[in-house]
Order: sequence, then structure tokens, then C-alpha cells
Amino acid sequence: MSDKIKSKRLEGTKLVVETPDGTHTYDSKFLVAAMLIYIARGSGTIAPEESSKMIDLLGQHFALQGAESLELLRLAIREMCRVCSPGGAVCLTTPNKLWYLAMRASQKMGLRDYAGIENWLYPGQAVSVMRSEGMTDITISGCHLWPFQIRFLRPALKRVDALGKWLYPVMINFGILCRKPS
Repeated sequence: MSDKIKSKRLEGTKLVVETPDGTHTYDSKFLVAAMLIYIARGSGTIAPEESSKMIDLLGQHFALQGAESLELLRLAIREMCRVCSPGGAVCLTTPNKLWYLAMRASQKMGLRDYAGIENWLYPGQAVSVMRSEGMTDITISGCHLWPFQIRFLRPALKRVDALGKWLYPVMINFGILCRKPS
């Protein structure tokens, strides 16, 4: 596909892109990966109005579930690593899949009112993809050993979050930072 885009539009759940080579249609779920690639290739920053538009677009047009979500996230991580400049960094934050059933149960019981798009990975899954793409200097840290919604435990949560470097395998969320060799 040519890099020169004549026009682009959403038709239902499809992204239609017209280039000098013709018209190409994509499942709109790949917009997440496309946005990440755009940010990685650009300045790396998103203006607040762009962020708001992206969130609205993602919420209106699709929700990722199950295996489809996992495979898309793996593809997105691979693409972020691929387009990263030599010596550059890739950072990823995501919920820990260890907590998936507990979070879903808490939503069903009305204890958790979050209804956004979440992609759940085990830390090892993300590290494996990053290593397979040749990334190095992989650093992982976690946050939230228990849900922050438990108000009376919030002060202790901040102290425990400081141990995220060691407790990330069992924490609710984790972040990974890695580098592409020069």
C-alpha cells in the first residue's frame, strides 16, 4: 500500500483508505495499532483534543474481547517495536490478566463501574513479544496490589505500589519499558 493517502473514512465498522494504489478496507479494530504507530512515528505526544477524539472513536466503533483482543495487542506491541528508532524506547501499560476474573466479577456485582476498553495481558506475554522483536533493557513495574476502590486501604496502597518492581507479577496493573538496540 502506498504511504500517500488520498482519503480515509469510517463506514460502519470498517476503515476505508484510498491511496494511489486503490481502495483498501480494514477492520476498524486495527485503528488502535494504527494510532500507536502514528504516535510512535510522530513526536510521541498527543494533544488533548486528539486524545478525546481517539477515545470517542474507540468507544463508539468497537470493543475488543478475548483472544481477538490479545492477538491485536500482540500485533500492536510488535509494530511499536518495529517502528521504534534504534536507541529509542517503547513503553506499555496494561492490566494484569491474573486479575481478569476478579475484575469481571466485581463489574457484574456492581462494585466496579468501569466500562471502557481494556486489554489484559500477563507480564510474561508482553515481555515475550518484546524480546522476540529484539528489544532490550526491559524494565517492569506494577501498581495496585488490591483495587484502589477500597477507600480505607488507599494510604497503604501508595506504600505497596513503591514495591511494584518486585510485586508486578501479582499487581493489578503493570508497565514495561524497553529499548531498541542502537
